[in-house]
Amino acid sequence: MLSFGISYALCWFVSLVYPTYASYKALASPSSLDDAHWLTYWVVYSLLSTAELILETFFAWFPLYYEAKLIFVLWLIIPQSKGAQYIFEQIVKPLMIKYGSNIDPAFASAEKVIYSQHTAMIVDIANKYGQEVAKLAIQRAAEEAPKIARASGSGQYNLPQSQNAGYGSGAAEHRGSHTQNYRPMSTYAQ
Repeated sequence: MLSFGISYALCWFVSLVYPTYASYKALASPSSLDDAHWLTYWVVYSLLSTAELILETFFAWFPLYYEAKLIFVLWLIIPQSKGAQYIFEQIVKPLMIKYGSNIDPAFASAEKVIYSQHTAMIVDIANKYGQEVAKLAIQRAAEEAPKIARASGSGQYNLPQSQNAGYGSGAAEHRGSHTQNYRPMSTYAQ
């Protein structure tokens, strides 16, 4: 049995980092066989992740859950086992054949939004001004950070009590007091 932290990290590495790199390599290779393997893996893994998200509180009670998930993901990944292909052929494909006609209208609506003129306009604005705005935000943060640090060192800037209070240490008494200690950013520029 691995510690929770090790099994959790290994699980994420094996299920996301390695397949991402392997998918990149597959796309860069001239063969399409490895593309199909990794595309099948991603379809199965995304459905697994969705189910896991929905049933997360239930799975949290299983001892050795991440160790079991790690073994399952390895089974999905290893080309010799054809685990992802098996799950796809036995579970995913029949479900999509049966319920795909119910799902298609929802994605048709989403595609209308994605390919709409409004979305294109937002993307154009983000491409045109996004880097400039990000640079400006970073510059302003760099300018304001020393002022905030000096003010907090002199006692002029106090965190709200509800953030300073620990669990069970009377945090309920301090509810609403955050507005008493708040100083707008404009007051630091003076």
